[in-house]
This record gives sequence, C-alpha cells and structure tokens, in this order.
Amino acid sequence: MGCDIIRIDRYDRWHLIVGGNPLIASASSKEKERIGLSGLGSGFNNPFNVYAWQIQEYQNRLYISTFDDSSNMEVILHTLLTNRVGLEQLIGQETTNLLIKIYKTVVEILRAIRYPVGFDLYISEDGVHFNSVFLNGLNNPNNYGGRILYVDSSKNLYIGTANPFQGCEVWKISKIDECSLIPCDENHYQKLWEAKKIINDNYSVIEKNMPAILKLLPKDFHIII
Repeated sequence: MGCDIIRIDRYDRWHLIVGGNPLIASASSKEKERIGLSGLGSGFNNPFNVYAWQIQEYQNRLYISTFDDSSNMEVILHTLLTNRVGLEQLIGQETTNLLIKIYKTVVEILRAIRYPVGFDLYISEDGVHFNSVFLNGLNNPNNYGGRILYVDSSKNLYIGTANPFQGCEVWKISKIDECSLIPCDENHYQKLWEAKKIINDNYSVIEKNMPAILKLLPKDFHIII
C-alpha cells in the first residue's frame, strides 16, 4: 500500500523511484522483488501516504506532497463500534469482530508511536534521493493532503491543503531551512512497519467488506482503500 513514483524519460524509458513490493503483484513484479531507486518503498515507506498528490519543480528542486489517509483509521473504527449490531447482520459476527480487531490494533499502534498525522512534503535535489520537509500537515493533523503546489508568475511557491474538517489552508513558502530537512533512508517510517504488516495480511478481508462499511459512513465522507 502507498503511492509509487515513476520517472519516464523522453524515450519512454521508465524507472521506479519510490515504491516496490506491491500488495497486489503485477506480471512484471512476480519475477523479483523491486524497490525504487531511492531505496524507499511505496508511500515513502508509509502505507497511509496513498497519494503523491502534487509534484512540482521549484528552484531546481523537486517537491512532492502526499495524501495521508491515517486520520480515517479512527473514523472507521468509531463507525464499526457504533454500528456493530447492524454490521453483524450484514457481514456476520466473526468478520465484524475481525475488522474491529484490525482497525483497533492499527489505531493503537499509531497512538503508541505518536504518529504525525497530516500530509508529508518531500524535496529532492536530484529527483531520486529525498529529504522530508515535514510529516505533520504543517502542524495541523486535519490537513490530510497537500492538494496543490503552485508556482506563480513571481516565482513564489504556494501550498494549498485538503482539510475537510476546518477548511483548506494556503501557505506561501519563502525559504526552507536546510537544517530542518531530514534525509529519507530505508529506515524512514520504520515504526509503521508493524501497522503495514497488519493491513497487508488482512487486506483481502478489508477490501471484501469495505462496501458494507461504506454504507455506514456519512455520505460526504471520503476514504481510499
């Protein structure tokens, strides 16, 4: 799970930059395990980074903002617990209990590691190796997406956030402190690997029963599976 980033050159040759070891293997990925040139797995090693929502070149650097789906974990868990009886009638008691256990475990892991809820912003000097600028939605957990990276005619960079809880925010970047950049290596988001394994191991159960869960969620609620 998580987004992949692929680079395609003028000759239609492509290289996997971020990603690898897909949850649902394609014909090509069955040959051998793949990992991007950056050394980072899908979602920058984060299964909740389901979108690389915007990619923008600015001042000879590549910027990538994500959509962090982690905030939906608590929403789904609350929905499962609140509608437990009705859900048991739809998919059975055993499956309902399993789903509750899955989401409860994931939420407990996120709380235990003090996971920085909110979208991430990454920056690269060479288009392969990345540093994280921030991982917490500009210090607002309700900013779950970096929806727009926009460079205006005066060469200023703006970030527009996706925030369905409070409304969007617009930020203007004047300067990024080099000291604040954190290099991303193979251990980036290492504390999330346990949660990733739980989701991967139970993906078929989640995917099969997500339609029943969606019936219980508010109509204006958006979720990525």
